[in-house]
Amino acid sequence: MGSISNPKLRSLKWTKHVLTYQYGRDKKYLQYNEFRYIDSSIFNLYQEIYLINNTVKIISTEEDEIWGLSIKSKSLAKSLRSVFLVLWQTAQPVTAELIKSWGENVFLKEEQKR
Repeated sequence: MGSISNPKLRSLKWTKHVLTYQYGRDKKYLQYNEFRYIDSSIFNLYQEIYLINNTVKIISTEEDEIWGLSIKSKSLAKSLRSVFLVLWQTAQPVTAELIKSWGENVFLKEEQKR
């Protein structure tokens, strides 16, 4: 895929790569998993955020900034869960048509030649 300096583009390319690959291998992939897609120039997440009951885990692996934290907080977990739900509702569902519009996956194409 090459190096991409913009983290948003790197994440977006990776997401598209994984979804086109998995859907290309198994057309039923979207029946087993539900994904949403936000394509916005102002929406940038540089960390992974996990909500597990009342624990918030945040992981950053952006360039030389590598760290993680775990916070047990009922109010923080509720706040972030609320943010997630608003984003989930506004995000575009990933459909077979959307994946097809991204084009074929070059890695899958090479794999299928074997």
